[in-house]
Amino acid sequence: MGLKSEHDKVAAEEDLLVQSIRHFSDKPLVVANFNRRVPRHWNPEQYPNLVLMHARSATSVGKSFNFNKFTAMLFSKVKSGLVLDADQFANHGLDSMLQRASEETTAEYPYPIMPVHWMSRDPTAGDMGAYPGYYAWHPKSKDAPRQKMRWGHAHPTWSHEALPWLARWTSYVLAPDRTSAPGWLKEQGWVEDEDLMNLALWADGATKQWCKYDLTSPNMFGSYLSHRSNVNMMSDKKYYPKGIAYIYFTAHDAKKPEESYDWLSKLWEDGDDKRKAILYDGRWFGSGKALRAYDPSLKCIA
Repeated sequence: MGLKSEHDKVAAEEDLLVQSIRHFSDKPLVVANFNRRVPRHWNPEQYPNLVLMHARSATSVGKSFNFNKFTAMLFSKVKSGLVLDADQFANHGLDSMLQRASEETTAEYPYPIMPVHWMSRDPTAGDMGAYPGYYAWHPKSKDAPRQKMRWGHAHPTWSHEALPWLARWTSYVLAPDRTSAPGWLKEQGWVEDEDLMNLALWADGATKQWCKYDLTSPNMFGSYLSHRSNVNMMSDKKYYPKGIAYIYFTAHDAKKPEESYDWLSKLWEDGDDKRKAILYDGRWFGSGKALRAYDPSLKCIA
């Protein structure tokens, strides 16, 4: 968080995220603040599970504000975590991802894991024709790692086992001349946090990707509440020919606070009726194991 003014709209987005996690989660919520302002009503009585941490922004060394996401993963020192942006809100079930993060990011697999993106960004995957050409990823160096998975969205999980990896790759961007950053990364020039995490995971041979628990819009929760299955599953020809699997745990692009509040009100009123939260190939599933049993070839995990 880095509020710029007393009435910054991002404060309303962030506040709804905090409210949703308070409602649906028993776990601690760490908010990393990279400016001086915070909502006045964030206090221990209102939010007993909120841990507010303050830090210097990556913009102080001329890098993108988005790299604060990486530094927060490091300095918060949580054992298992999941990154959420200000323009997200949470739903039932999100806590389960923390246990899954600790199961999937281990000493043997010491990497963060991102949810699959709504587009592949691979010019050979057959889904990029409807987008401007710059939406596809084009490396500048012949030595750059080649895309091995569909593009991942920068809302990763991680465990403490991934901290050395995160520190190394973060240092390559924040201090490239002092840390012997790869030549191909320097040649690429300006990169954002999502670019770096994808490239770094390809470079180190990572293979895991979560099914999409960061739904692309709050409006997508209409299909969850009605349990409709005729939803665009954002298929491609290379990685997910049947489409990606959705896990209705968070909404992304929640940039209209009034609209987000309306959706959250419906989810709050609904109560926890244990409805199935995973949608894939026109079917609803109640667990990652059930999804895997249905399609063992699916490239994302749940």
